[in-house]
Amino acid sequence: MSQPDLHECLRILKEKPLWFIQKEDIAAKLQCLETVQQLGTTSTIYDIYPLLQNNNVLIRAKTAETIAQLFGRLRSLNAYNEAPRHLSVKLRDLDLFLNDFEEDISVMLLSMATLNSNGYVREKAVATLGRLKNKKGLKFILLR
Repeated sequence: MSQPDLHECLRILKEKPLWFIQKEDIAAKLQCLETVQQLGTTSTIYDIYPLLQNNNVLIRAKTAETIAQLFGRLRSLNAYNEAPRHLSVKLRDLDLFLNDFEEDISVMLLSMATLNSNGYVREKAVATLGRLKNKKGLKFILLR
């Protein structure tokens, strides 16, 4: 697969049904999320983040898994400067992370939220990570 495939997939992921009788192509979107997992970068998170609000449970779960994997590619403290700080994460999204996804994925999403530019989101994400007592989130608690 090549870079144009990634851009085509991002276009497919952003598509919405035009008419109330038209349905989303779930299989195509899931395949595109698989492609994004392989070819995407941390900046791709900005493009797929809105899919966490999708009505389809499979798309939400695969999107969360994809975001967690893309964010998990960051290895050094300097790399977190490139992290998606300006995502439009809302306080209610943090509760959604806990309720809708597995603990490992929730921890990665909350860890990403600790780097957000919104101080209220950062504060709640750090407090939530502290309550979870998961060792994967510890370095993000220490960063704050």
